[in-house]
Amino acid sequence: MQPYKKKTIENHNFYDGYIYNINVILVHSGIGKVFSSIMSTLLIKNYLVNGIINIGSCGRFNKKLNIGDIIISDSVQYHDVNLESFGYKKNQIAGCPQTFHSYYPFVQLAQYCSKLLKITFYIGKMISGDSFITNIKKINIKNLKKKPLSIDMESASIAQVCLFFQKPFISIRSISDFSNNNSVFSYYKNKKKSIKNYSNLVLSMLENIKKIKLSYNKN
Repeated sequence: MQPYKKKTIENHNFYDGYIYNINVILVHSGIGKVFSSIMSTLLIKNYLVNGIINIGSCGRFNKKLNIGDIIISDSVQYHDVNLESFGYKKNQIAGCPQTFHSYYPFVQLAQYCSKLLKITFYIGKMISGDSFITNIKKINIKNLKKKPLSIDMESASIAQVCLFFQKPFISIRSISDFSNNNSVFSYYKNKKKSIKNYSNLVLSMLENIKKIKLSYNKN
């Protein structure tokens, strides 16, 4: 990112610069739903943001996936929410849809760039919650119309903030572990590979992003 300016907001560093002549604001969200929601809100309120691309590692939910595979969200959803007693669907936050949908042109762009880079990628649902998962059997995904590909701790909360502020959103993740009792070791072993894969994809997206027209559709 060259050149760039660093600005500290609420004790967190925001980097404002250019990649492929695209103005990019980079911030580390922190782990979990609350930190990622706070950082997304600060980002949107302090900068002229046209869209948010969330990047990071994730655990495997679908057994066909392998370490380093890229997951492109077409939708995201919580897995640790329960307001069914009040008439909401499983894992639906009050006042929000059960599922948050990604901005489709971003999905198309990520798909195009993945093919360009010849990397293994999948497009589908991600689920998020405030736990690092070491046993996917504990996750309740009953009644989901579409089974998730991956699981992480931030995608759904960032998507919820983007829906509130009407900002285009997508999550780009790379598999670092298989969501089992070996996940912590696997994460530390494979995180560099995951970082390399999703970073290369996002750089390619920025290089080609002018090929799409940004707009927002609540649906």
